[in-house]
Amino acid sequence: MVISRDVVEKHKQQLEFLLNMSLKALSEATDLVSDVSQQDMSVSLISMDLLPLETVRQDLTQFGPNMAYVRQRVTSSYASDLLFMLPQQQSVAFIESITQKDNKHLSELSDQEKKVFVEIGNIILNCFLRHFSQKFNEPVNSYIPVFNQAPSEKLLKQYVSENEKTGLFYIRLNIKFIQKEFPGYILWTDPGGLY
Repeated sequence: MVISRDVVEKHKQQLEFLLNMSLKALSEATDLVSDVSQQDMSVSLISMDLLPLETVRQDLTQFGPNMAYVRQRVTSSYASDLLFMLPQQQSVAFIESITQKDNKHLSELSDQEKKVFVEIGNIILNCFLRHFSQKFNEPVNSYIPVFNQAPSEKLLKQYVSENEKTGLFYIRLNIKFIQKEFPGYILWTDPGGLY
């Protein structure tokens, strides 16, 4: 699916509003994570857009095939999934920075260390849900966040329909934590009424 320029222009004001909301959500999430971890974290929003599945697929695979992610199932007037993702190798370094432990592979993380990753992802995702719920004046329910790791291709097949027509709400992030930088992503698999 290719989104035409006419469609992009049609949604330009909406996208600009969502960009402002995303920046506010990230600012709030950054402060909360810094408080929880007792260490400074900064998050820069590199890009935010409504993209076709194939474009998202190509972007996610550039850092390697596997992703670590926190997933929240979201229900309002429709059901969808909201994911916070890091490439697997970067996620290991990210968790090492927080826990100050040396983990060679993600599979070696303890349950407690995985909970740290989930907690940070959950904070970020909940900030987005809260701001978007307020904007659209629509109650949003979310389920217990789940940690997982999977190849990006499998992840997209599991959570995104190949017949998806609206486009995916896709955010690219640069996360700086203790003088180290990590590429991060937020994906809303079915933005539905957002657009």
